[in-house]
Amino acid sequence: MRILGLILGFIFLSASYVFGQQTREVFGKNRLQYLDFDWKYYSSVNFDVYYYGKGAKTARKATEYLEEEFERITDIVGYSPYFKAKIFIYNSVAEMQQSNVGVNSSSHRVGGQTDFIKTYVEVANPGSTVGLKEELVLGLSELILNDMLFGGSLSDMWQNTYLMSLPDWFVKGAINYLAKGWDVEMDDRVRDLMSSGSVKKLSKLGSEEGVFAGQSMWNFLV
Repeated sequence: MRILGLILGFIFLSASYVFGQQTREVFGKNRLQYLDFDWKYYSSVNFDVYYYGKGAKTARKATEYLEEEFERITDIVGYSPYFKAKIFIYNSVAEMQQSNVGVNSSSHRVGGQTDFIKTYVEVANPGSTVGLKEELVLGLSELILNDMLFGGSLSDMWQNTYLMSLPDWFVKGAINYLAKGWDVEMDDRVRDLMSSGSVKKLSKLGSEEGVFAGQSMWNFLV
């Protein structure tokens, strides 16, 4: 529950920030040509993992990995989504760009009310197990955190206007921390950044720098 408490506390300290929508782009909005995929799926306790063609083996291993990461991430944040997430795994980036999943999902509705989250994740297989795991855990971390912030009773309680005052670097930093944690390479990067004298106000950092700064802050807080 510590991350949830820290986020709620930060809301009142960041009301002056403009919050950039932090959910990933709904793939499909800019897709001009669609392919028809014969989707099949593996079902587990918390996921339906969709695949097609020769992706069965990858999807099966991904399902096992996602369940392991789900337990780890929800233990850190002290929160579990109340829905079974759908994970779409594409065999390549090119094929994902030609999918029509989510094309008409400019807004997401639950019980007739517009929501700010998706209950699915789209991932393209980059061709390596390590790369795929990185994409899966980033997507899962984002889905869980967004549901914690914007879904269910929390959004009803706090009203989305308060939560939308959270700066982009803060939320994305939390997502990266949940997915990647902290390691020696990141520790070295912080020292390099500090010693270079190029540290700026968080609100003025570039996108990549801001996310890294947010991740660093979460490592310190948690």
